[in-house]
Amino acid sequence: MTAELICVGTTYVMGMLEEPVQSYLAGRLTELGVEIHQRRIITEERNTMTKIINEAFQDVELVVVTGERLWTQEEVKNTIDGFDDMDTDCGRREEDNILVPSPSGGTQGFILKNKEDQVIVVLPGVAKEVEMMFEYDVVGYLLRELAEGKVSVFMKAFMKGDTDTGLVKRELNLALEPALNSVNPSVYLNVHDDYADVRVDCVGPTKTDAILLAQMMIGDMKSRTKDLVEWKIEKTEEEG
Repeated sequence: MTAELICVGTTYVMGMLEEPVQSYLAGRLTELGVEIHQRRIITEERNTMTKIINEAFQDVELVVVTGERLWTQEEVKNTIDGFDDMDTDCGRREEDNILVPSPSGGTQGFILKNKEDQVIVVLPGVAKEVEMMFEYDVVGYLLRELAEGKVSVFMKAFMKGDTDTGLVKRELNLALEPALNSVNPSVYLNVHDDYADVRVDCVGPTKTDAILLAQMMIGDMKSRTKDLVEWKIEKTEEEG
């Protein structure tokens, strides 16, 4: 994967303030195996931002935008080539549109991935906050994107007996809370009236490693919910 880093802020362009995070992000991305194509500091004028980011995506797969006044997801979809059909594409996956919460409760960042596998990461905030957002959410996302071995297991969990459906839903969410908070494997849960759809996504250096991680997670989930549901594996998709 190749990347470009773009810092937005007129005060940085004019030299009134030193750009605070590009060196840090470039170093961390290099450690993850991402090749840095270019680093730029630009003004926050909207036409300039649109031009520079569209130019960047002609050469790289990943653009990381930091700085002062940044776009919302809707603005990115409306102005950046390749991201304008995300709302109408029924094939979008949950992990193609991720909110990155602010540790201080400030403006959220986000990650968007389009059909061409291009990714834009937008991280607003001061330097320390941007670094934390990057480490907490972006690193895990990139590790999944860069992994050679990938596996997704699709399952159904059927409610046992005539137990109150609402109670089972609450108990199931509580029992699976550690799994739902996991980064790798990642677990996605969609609860219906008498069953739940569950997907487990794992990545690893090889496909074998990813499969092993998935099996360990599934075993743990079955153990935690053995009195609540019966599990059935629908299909497994593997890469690598």
